[in-house]
Amino acid sequence: MRDLWPGRLRDRTLSLRRGPVRDERQLLGIQRYLSLIRFDYVILCVLILLLFPAFTLARLPFGIDLVQIATAFWGGTAVDSAAMAIFLVVVGFPLDQTLMPVWSRYRAQKVRIAIAVLLAVYLVFALGFRLGLLVTVDALGVVELMERKKQAFEHSLIDIFVPALFLFCGLVMVFAFNHAIAGIRFAGTYDEALNRLDWTLFHANVSSIAHWGLNHLPPWFFKFLEFVYFGLYTRIGAVLVLTALLGNQKYAVKYVRTLLICFAIALVVFFVFPAKGPYSICPIHLSNYPRSLPTFWTQESLLAKARMLWAHTLTPNAALVNLADYYISFPCMHAALPIVGLWFLRPWRRIALFMLVLYVGLLLPAIILLEWHYIVDLFGGFAAAFLAIWLADLVSKKSPQEELQVAGWIQHPAFQGQPGTAE
Repeated sequence: MRDLWPGRLRDRTLSLRRGPVRDERQLLGIQRYLSLIRFDYVILCVLILLLFPAFTLARLPFGIDLVQIATAFWGGTAVDSAAMAIFLVVVGFPLDQTLMPVWSRYRAQKVRIAIAVLLAVYLVFALGFRLGLLVTVDALGVVELMERKKQAFEHSLIDIFVPALFLFCGLVMVFAFNHAIAGIRFAGTYDEALNRLDWTLFHANVSSIAHWGLNHLPPWFFKFLEFVYFGLYTRIGAVLVLTALLGNQKYAVKYVRTLLICFAIALVVFFVFPAKGPYSICPIHLSNYPRSLPTFWTQESLLAKARMLWAHTLTPNAALVNLADYYISFPCMHAALPIVGLWFLRPWRRIALFMLVLYVGLLLPAIILLEWHYIVDLFGGFAAAFLAIWLADLVSKKSPQEELQVAGWIQHPAFQGQPGTAE
């Protein structure tokens, strides 16, 4: 790992260029560490440089709760995303390429079964049923990846880590700029206008639809919708893992680049047309929305912090940038980001189809029935996603086809084949 330091890496690259390339794997391995393009570094540096003027203009103290954000990202979200990625591989590939080889190996080495059971029991006891089960699945998945990748296992982990770190840095910027913009302009300035636009275009009112559903549909249904809605970052992380392992690091980095361009579009629009969502202006929200749903408390805390930022009456916790700093209603990123994910899952049609059904059948209804976004927000999200995909293609050095050319020596038969043949 010492060879990953920039100086050592540069020396290794130069030495390879001076003489004949004796080992193609070595050269490909070096290229893996360099998958971010100049645009990625420039955009991150520009955003960092703009942060301080933004906070100065907002007259807010600059502080980021990196511990909270990092714990959520590298902890809970990472665990959920890895398990989701494993599930999508099982859904998207034939069983004789996924589960059956695992079962055959465990049957031949029964001590593995005993170890897996003991691990599961210990983790469930130590972490609780849900988290313990997910960590067990992830651990077994990592072991299986090690079995299949063998010498390329380290490369596979780096292929995931590089785009994940890129995404983490970008999300910290997204939360920070949300925080600053909410101090410059009130986050709910255009809510009434968007509500009227919904009625003009669609003759519909999201709050009326949501509260009708709350009065007529069973509570468990809304619990399920919350699971779908709050699982957005789990699915984003799962797509990142899949694009890195089934594609390559360049393809995964381009996926993250597209997500961050989409977020940048949303931030610009939010600065011009700040809006919080229909729940923020609903006259019966406080009296009618069930307190048993975490959505209610999340919405109330977001609205309370947005008001404090605008009034500059901050508690010590509210003064820090944290996970509560996301206020964008228009465009809807819950509509935009899954479209980006679907676009990058195109080479694996079964997985993309499953995600499409989840998106259309569950996520879009959840957005409306939980009273998070206006209908027009959805169309803004669609536009932001397609614009981000187009812009990412413009700034990327290679086409998707070139980025998906993964060397055969790092592939396992379960994941071989041309894009689009995983059916």
